[in-house]
Amino acid sequence: IYQKIDVSNTIKQFATVTLLLPILTLFSFKTIERNKEWKSDLTLFLADVKTVPNSALVNCNAGTNIYSTMSKKYLEKKNHTDAETKEFETQLKIAVRYFDKAISINQNYVVAYMNRGWCYYYLKDTKRAGSDWVRLAELSNGTSDFVRQISNFFLIIFSNFCYNKF
Repeated sequence: IYQKIDVSNTIKQFATVTLLLPILTLFSFKTIERNKEWKSDLTLFLADVKTVPNSALVNCNAGTNIYSTMSKKYLEKKNHTDAETKEFETQLKIAVRYFDKAISINQNYVVAYMNRGWCYYYLKDTKRAGSDWVRLAELSNGTSDFVRQISNFFLIIFSNFCYNKF
């Protein structure tokens, strides 16, 4: 009934578990902590901005998420209260700050110029919107991104014209 126990193998297994257990525990806590940041895209991007504040990509992602979420929510309705309009404008100004940061890090960041231009457009600052879109045109060199944005711009202008006309 007695079997010979390989002590050296048992010690190796115990040492491996003893060393790996604290590391796995620490990573588990870090993962659980990071899960809070994954509540939404916005919470994730804002947490990333705190972690990597000098990343053009992270700042642009934060601005884009704020801009796209707010514009979709706002533009779905036709009539807005003053409070809704003020909140929309406030959030767009926050998005512009993230785009400003992204552009200060990378002066050739096409997406930041494009989305900041849309923010300025909705803030009724057509001079700055136009300036961003001119820069977008320079950087895009007539590529499909630029053509798509200009097409969207004229579609919105035409839609607003028709809506106000009829």
